[in-house]
Amino acid sequence: MTQSVHEVFIVEPQLQRIIFLNPLGETNLQERMVLSNWRKYTRQLEMLHPEYGQINWTLHIPDHSKQQDGSSCGIYCLMFAEKHLQGSSLEGITQAEANWERKKSTWKDVVLVVGLQQILRKNHWSNARYATNFSTRKAIALEINMQTCQMQRSLFTVSNNHRQQIQTVSNNQRQHIQTVSYNHRQHIQTVSNNHRQYMQTVSYNHRQYIQTLSNNHRQHIQTVSNNHRQHIQTVSYNHRQHIQSVSNNHRQYIQTVCNNHRQHIQTVSNNHTQYIQEQYIQTVSNNHRQQIQRESNNHRQQIQRESNNHRQQIQRESNNHRQQIQRESNNHRQQIQRESNNHRQQYLITTNNTYRQYLITTHSTYRQYLITINSTYRLYLITTDNTYRQYLITRDNTYRQYLITTDNTYRQYLITTASTYRQYLITTDSTYRHYQITTDSTYRQYLITTDNTYRQYLITTDNTYRQYLITTDNTYRQYLITHSQYIQTVSYNHRQYIQTLSNNHRQYIQAVSNNHIQQIQTVSNNHRQHIQTVSYNHRQHIQTVSYNHRQHIQSVSNNHRQYIKTVSNNHTQYIQTVSNNHRQHIDSI
Repeated sequence: MTQSVHEVFIVEPQLQRIIFLNPLGETNLQERMVLSNWRKYTRQLEMLHPEYGQINWTLHIPDHSKQQDGSSCGIYCLMFAEKHLQGSSLEGITQAEANWERKKSTWKDVVLVVGLQQILRKNHWSNARYATNFSTRKAIALEINMQTCQMQRSLFTVSNNHRQQIQTVSNNQRQHIQTVSYNHRQHIQTVSNNHRQYMQTVSYNHRQYIQTLSNNHRQHIQTVSNNHRQHIQTVSYNHRQHIQSVSNNHRQYIQTVCNNHRQHIQTVSNNHTQYIQEQYIQTVSNNHRQQIQRESNNHRQQIQRESNNHRQQIQRESNNHRQQIQRESNNHRQQIQRESNNHRQQYLITTNNTYRQYLITTHSTYRQYLITINSTYRLYLITTDNTYRQYLITRDNTYRQYLITTDNTYRQYLITTASTYRQYLITTDSTYRHYQITTDSTYRQYLITTDNTYRQYLITTDNTYRQYLITTDNTYRQYLITHSQYIQTVSYNHRQYIQTLSNNHRQYIQAVSNNHIQQIQTVSNNHRQHIQTVSYNHRQHIQTVSYNHRQHIQSVSNNHRQYIKTVSNNHTQYIQTVSNNHRQHIDSI
C-alpha cells in the first residue's frame, strides 16, 4: 500500500503473473513502476539461483469496482482479496455493501483466518492451526500483522546497514588500490625521468667530447699549417740566398773574364807595339799605336759598355727573377693562406664536393712542387707523416679503447639498472601480493566477524521471532540464506576482479619494462653505430687529406725542381752564347 491509499498485490508463480488492484483505479505510471520493481527483485533472485531458470513475469489487472468515497479503500482491498480467493468476480461491489461489511464484527477475523489458512495450504506449509480457534483469531491476526511490520522494518534497517557497510569497505579498498596504483605510476614516471635525464647527460658529455676532439684536431691542423708556412718561408729565403749567391758568382766570373780579356789585349798590344817598332818606322808605329790605342780604347769602352750592359742585364734579370721569386713566394704564401683558410672552412663545411675537389687538386699540385724542390723536406714529410700516422693510429686506438670501455661501462650500467628495476618490480609485486592477501584475509575476517555478530544479534535479540520464523516463515529463512550467498558471490566476484586487475597491472608493468629496456638497447646500439660511423668517416677524411697533401707537395716540388732546372739551363746557355759571341768578336779583332 501507499501512504494514502491501500492497494492489493497478488503473485501467482504458476501462471507467471502478478495482479495489482487499486480501489481508486490504476494509472499507467503505477503499472510500470509495479512491474519494473518486481522484475528487478526477481532478477536478483535469479542471479542467486540460476538453476531455477528465468521467468517472464506479466502484469494482470482484472476489472473491478471503484470506491465512491475517500475512506473505504481498506474495505475494498479486503473484499477484493476475499473474492479473488473464492474465485468470484471483482465487479458489482457497491458502496452500501462496503458500509454493511464495515459494520460486521467478525468480518476481519474471518477474512484473515481463511486467507491465512488458504495461503498456508497452497504453499504446503505444515502449521495451519490458526483457523481452529476463532476466539483468539483476532488477537493472533493482529499480533501477526504487528510482528510482520516490525520484522520488515528490522530487516530493512539491518539490510541497509549491511549494504552501507559493504559499500564503505568496497570504497575504502578501491581508494587504497587507486592510491597504490597512482604511487606506482608516479614511481615509474620518476624512474623514467631520471633515466631520461641520465641519457641526456651522457649524450651531452659525448657531444662535448666529440667537440673537444674536433677542436684539438683543428688546432693540430692549424699547427701543421703554421709549421708548413714557416718551412715554405725558410725554403723561399734559402732559395733567394742561393739566387743571390749564383748572381754574385756570375758577376765575379764576368769580372774575371773581362780582366783576363783586358790583360790579353794589353799583352797583344804590347807585343804588337814591339813588333811595329822593330818592323816599321816610328811614324807608322805612332799612327798605328794611336790607331791601336783608339781601337783598344774603343774596344775597351765597348767591352766596358757590354760588360756594364751585361752586368745591368744580369742585375735586372736577377732583380726580376728575385721579384718573380718574391711574387711567386708571396702569391704562394697567400695561396697557402687562402687554401689553409679554405681548408679550415672546408673542414667545418663538409657539403661542398666541388670545392673539396678543387682543394685536393691544388694541394696535390703544391705537394708535388714542395716534394720536388727539397728531397730533404720530402724525408721530413715522410717522417712527419709516419709520426702523424702513428699519432692517428695511437689516437684511434685510444679512442676505440675509450669507446669499448664506455660501451662496456654503459652495458654494465644497463644490466645493473635492468636487474635493479626487475628486483624492484619483483619486490613491489611481492609486497602488493602480500598486501592483497592481507587485505583479503582482513576482509574475510571482517565478513566472518560481521556475519557472526549479525547472527549473534539475531540469536540474542529475537528468539521469539526466530521461533516464529521457524514455524511460519521459511521464506524469510530462505531469503537470509540467499542474501548470505549473494554476499559471498559479491565478495568472490570482488576478489576475482581485484586479482584480474592485479594481473593486468603486473602484465602492463612487465610490458612497459620490456619495451623500455628494448628502447634503451635500440638507442644504445644506434648511438654506438653512429659513433663508429663518425669515427670511421673521420679517419677516412684524415687519411684522404694526408694523402692529397703529400701528393700536392710532391707535385709542387717536382714542378719547382723542373722550373729551377729549366732556368739554370737557359741561363747557362745564355752565358755560353754570350761568351762565344765575345770570343768570336775578339778573334775577329
